Amino acid sequence: MNSLAANKRRSVFELIWDFFASVKVAIVIIVLIAISAMIGTIFPQENFIPSSSPETYYPATYGTLGKIYYQLGFSHMYTSWWFVALLLLLGVSLVICSLERVIPLYKSLHRQEIKPALSVVQRKRVYTSFEKADDALADRMAAELRKRRYKIRREGSAFLAEKMRISRFGAYVIHIGLIIIILGALSRLIPGWYVSQNIWVEEGQTVKVPGSDFYVRNDQFTVEFYPDQRPKHYETKATIIENGKEVLKQSIIVNEPLKYKGIMLFQANFLPPTLRLLNLDLKDKQTGSKLGTFTVDLSKLQTEYKVGDYTVKMINYFPDFDIQNDQPVTKSTDPNNPVFLMQVEGPGVTQPVQQFLFVFQQFNMQQGSKFDLTPSGGKMVQTTGLRVQKDNGIPIVYGGSAIVLLGLVLVFYFQHRRVWGQIHDGVLHVGAQTNKNWYAMRKEMERVLKAMGRTESVELRQGGKE
Repeated sequence: MNSLAANKRRSVFELIWDFFASVKVAIVIIVLIAISAMIGTIFPQENFIPSSSPETYYPATYGTLGKIYYQLGFSHMYTSWWFVALLLLLGVSLVICSLERVIPLYKSLHRQEIKPALSVVQRKRVYTSFEKADDALADRMAAELRKRRYKIRREGSAFLAEKMRISRFGAYVIHIGLIIIILGALSRLIPGWYVSQNIWVEEGQTVKVPGSDFYVRNDQFTVEFYPDQRPKHYETKATIIENGKEVLKQSIIVNEPLKYKGIMLFQANFLPPTLRLLNLDLKDKQTGSKLGTFTVDLSKLQTEYKVGDYTVKMINYFPDFDIQNDQPVTKSTDPNNPVFLMQVEGPGVTQPVQQFLFVFQQFNMQQGSKFDLTPSGGKMVQTTGLRVQKDNGIPIVYGGSAIVLLGLVLVFYFQHRRVWGQIHDGVLHVGAQTNKNWYAMRKEMERVLKAMGRTESVELRQGGKE
């Protein structure tokens, strides 16, 4: 019973092995990866969009197609489980395809016969023969081939000369390089190895750099525009802060990133000037007298503000105010149209009344409050968009690419050349073989004969050039 189960398990293993050993399967996987990669470029990936809410950004920016794109998971294509699965399947296919072919190739080259049957030598595409030959002639030819970096193996008067055997493994060197590239791509899944994220930093603000233990401060942001209002130049004067100390100051300009401890900060975007501080005057409606002034920091809202003897309570805040179905809502988290819902408590106030404060757009509303809240100044801030880029897998990818390049050189610029020689009935029969460039093989044999002072012709058969 156990042997039957073992045979069944082995047959399943063999079935899987044969499946991934198929070149057709590898091609299908490569096509699927290529199609997925192209789909991932239709719209920007999530880590490139200027929003922290991709579920609302894609429909708002690209309509129904953008919504479908997000819902199908194409907005984070290259980290999706199924794209990673395709890369893993390609890696498995490359490993199995290589093992399936490289082991038999190695064995066949390792077991080459020095003295095969005479008919085998005579059937080689590059062939010549020498009459009245002896062992000394065979030694001379072997010596000339050795001068041309051939490795010589002898069996009596017979010899096998061989060089550039490694070129036969060029394709598998390419496979190794591709596997290393895939590992480099998958290394992004290791926590802390890969960061590709946008951060928004206001002037004067300090923000922790994702994937690091240091901070970046926006000391100043400047932007220049063309007459048609297209951005001409924008840069951030930044300071890197580590362990509470300023360790680096540098301007970040487009295509001139700040580099520190393996992390690069690129100048990627900017926001229009944003309201950050708002000064409000509290006034008595009946007398028009000013009761005091307080400041609202939109980045750090408080629940209440003291104004003399009075207290202004923050009931609600709508950064981007709108009315939907007769109800106040906010369209985004950005203070594009800030509206506050407040109430004033203090002397003479028995029943506090909630009232709306419209900062940019004033509405005529009977709110029944004894007080007026009037904007009297504030501060607009510039916000820079920095792209944080860290990829520890890049050296792995570069290493794999170098190995792929080496494999391509072996495949296209080197040839595996072999020359067999053996004496029968006083005739030295010489046959040569190469995996490509037969014309060059024949020319090399002619140079060997010339160096030996021989005049015998060298044939190139089966459609080769005479």
